[in-house]
Amino acid sequence: MESLPPVGNEPGSEGAGLPPVQPSNQSKPTTATGSGSTERRSSSSGWIFGVVLILIGAAFFLQNFNLLQINNWWALFLLIPAIGAFVSAYENYRYNQRLTRASRGSMVGGLLLLFLAGVFLFGLNLGTLWPIFLVIGGIALLLSGLMPD
Repeated sequence: MESLPPVGNEPGSEGAGLPPVQPSNQSKPTTATGSGSTERRSSSSGWIFGVVLILIGAAFFLQNFNLLQINNWWALFLLIPAIGAFVSAYENYRYNQRLTRASRGSMVGGLLLLFLAGVFLFGLNLGTLWPIFLVIGGIALLLSGLMPD
């Protein structure tokens, strides 16, 4: 009785039969956030800071011509995390195709920072505007009630 030569991945099959089977690379690894490539993330943050710098420059320009009165110019820098929060909410919404808890949280955080920036920039009295915090809290509750996870 004659034995068959070894095939494939069996021991002693070097040079005989079929070559060893290599695992296929069917999917490419994604980033930790799952929202796309690192290049896309860095380009989106680049335009965010570009828009913020344009807005800050425009505010200083308008102030130089007395068209805008800014009492606390440092509060302009509160706009950076506010706009970042809005962009994060939008990207999360676009990735998940729905309004998730994370996107709602980013949106509400952006609203709070935007409100505080406005109060400090224009020297408004927070003592009379505090009910806005209740309105923002109500918006957050409505969003979570209307669109549960």
